[in-house]
Amino acid sequence: MTAVSIAIRYISVAFNVYLTNKIGTVAMGLFTLVSSVYGFALTLATSGISLATTKLVSEALGGLEEKNRASTVKAIMKKSLTFAFFISLAVSIGLYLLSPIIAERILKDRYNHWPFIPRFGIETAMDK
Repeated sequence: MTAVSIAIRYISVAFNVYLTNKIGTVAMGLFTLVSSVYGFALTLATSGISLATTKLVSEALGGLEEKNRASTVKAIMKKSLTFAFFISLAVSIGLYLLSPIIAERILKDRYNHWPFIPRFGIETAMDK
């Protein structure tokens, strides 16, 4: 586990060096600013969905007969993915619509709102 963590850190540093060389330091600074806002929006969009899905599935598996388990788990996953999709869609639309305000008032640059392209997915319900 520690070796994998160290390897991921090295890959991250190498990617950042590569990216900085490709896009330049100014664009890398913009990327860092936008990434912090994106990370906050991602936290809002995924707040506890994977944990709730795991809890519901484990409760269903522990308390049901063998023949009902598959259909119940399938229903839970369908509801979780639907919920994740709509929450992600709402946060994406909000981020897209508020991007000029975020760029002007928080990032202090009115041209920084173009990188705020919605990029949330529904994969968070299946994260674990």
